Amino acid sequence: MLAALGHILFGFFGLFVLVLIAFAFSNNRRSVDWRLVLTGISLQILFAAFVLKVPFGEAIFDWLGQRFVDLLEFNKVGSEFIFGKLLDVSAFGFIFAFQVLPTIIFFAALMGVLYHVGVMQQVVKGMSWIITKVMNVSGAETTSVCASVFIGQTEAPLTVKPYLEKMTESELMTVMIGGMAHIAGGVLAAYVGLLGQGDPVQMAIYAKHLLAASIMAAPATLVLAKILIPETQEPLTRGSVRIEVERHSANVIDAAATGAGEGLKLALNVGAMLLAFIALIALLNAPLKSLGTVLWTGWRLPALGIVGVLLVAGAFHSSKRARGAMTSTPVATGETPPAVPASAYSSLFWLLLVVGVGTLLLAVAALAANGATINDWLSAGKSVPVTLSLQTILGYALSPIAWLIGVPWQDAVLVGGFIGQKVVLNEFVAYVDLSKNMHLLQEHSRVVAAYALCGFANFSSIAIQIGGIGGLAPGRRADLARFGLRAVLGGSLATFMTATIAGVLNLL
Repeated sequence: MLAALGHILFGFFGLFVLVLIAFAFSNNRRSVDWRLVLTGISLQILFAAFVLKVPFGEAIFDWLGQRFVDLLEFNKVGSEFIFGKLLDVSAFGFIFAFQVLPTIIFFAALMGVLYHVGVMQQVVKGMSWIITKVMNVSGAETTSVCASVFIGQTEAPLTVKPYLEKMTESELMTVMIGGMAHIAGGVLAAYVGLLGQGDPVQMAIYAKHLLAASIMAAPATLVLAKILIPETQEPLTRGSVRIEVERHSANVIDAAATGAGEGLKLALNVGAMLLAFIALIALLNAPLKSLGTVLWTGWRLPALGIVGVLLVAGAFHSSKRARGAMTSTPVATGETPPAVPASAYSSLFWLLLVVGVGTLLLAVAALAANGATINDWLSAGKSVPVTLSLQTILGYALSPIAWLIGVPWQDAVLVGGFIGQKVVLNEFVAYVDLSKNMHLLQEHSRVVAAYALCGFANFSSIAIQIGGIGGLAPGRRADLARFGLRAVLGGSLATFMTATIAGVLNLL
């Protein structure tokens, strides 16, 4: 009984700190509607309890999880026709290209059909109606958030395309965070396959958890958006709105074919992205591996610290140049654009900042390991040797966040590394790394990590949303760029909130 009470109290403490972080970055702290915040968190808790603790709710989502696995089996039939015996895990092992990427194509085709016949519109409309009535938020922003549960961050705003230009700043922030706090149905299926590793029982369990995570993130999105940018204007759509989805397919067959084509593009993009990012991580880890074996004495310590300070200073100088480029006079038609665009300065800022902060962390580690190697210092008292790497640096930096959302301290560094990869790179890289290290984590840590990574919140998503949503509402591009970092923060905090709540209930 006391243990259960302790888990509950720690969970509330974690939620309080996450809300406090959002409050610290609010642009208008006095206007935060705390009643809406409490209502949204309560809605999350009630839904999580319904899924994980109420027998009727558990039965429904267990059934949904099993149906998800059945769909993956149907996908396997098509994959076997193309790849034959290469899908035999017992003979060839788990091959990502054959086990995961085809899933994206199949689910894209399925979602195309479901949207063509109007099924998904009705599901989104039902969810939107409930949240709008309970939380007293506008219909347009809620519709976009609920659509994000099933489709991607650039497709969901299409459902409210006519309203984007005239949305309030708070509504626009909700749309952005909604895209970053959720994942699309096609990649959700891919993550189920990754985490389940071909085991139907485990795939059903993770399907249930990831479905719950995606739905729970809807009220969390609204909570965080209304903290980061509180509503101070009167939205045009206080009630429900008609869902606007342009149909480009002539019939069901055309919808399936179009969806499969789009899924193929996404699958190839995911494959190329993983190949490039995982190779680049290996490239970054090569010098880190060497630094981990250096004996840190004498002049090496201050030299490493000076390099870190210079890199961070260079990052903020790039940030200043980026702001100057963004606020400069637009280039008229026919004129030569600036030699260095603002986007280049922004990319340089993040590169220098991440490398600079990482170098400063290395300097701290080297100072602590004075007279020894960093690897020896990191491995002290550990049953498994620890080597210096990008994952290790991110893990130690974000281990307090992992612990805060309910990960036991002995697993916090590893889960913190996954969270860091998700924010700096993307969630696909993080889920791939999680799937490879499941055996090193406790069962509870695996569940919390699965929830915490379930969203598109990363730095590259800022550019994706500026291009995607900005294309639908050109007049809001400046606002999209201005709110980008807040949206990443809000999307990350939303997934952390779902992980915290689900983690507590998983222990009770």
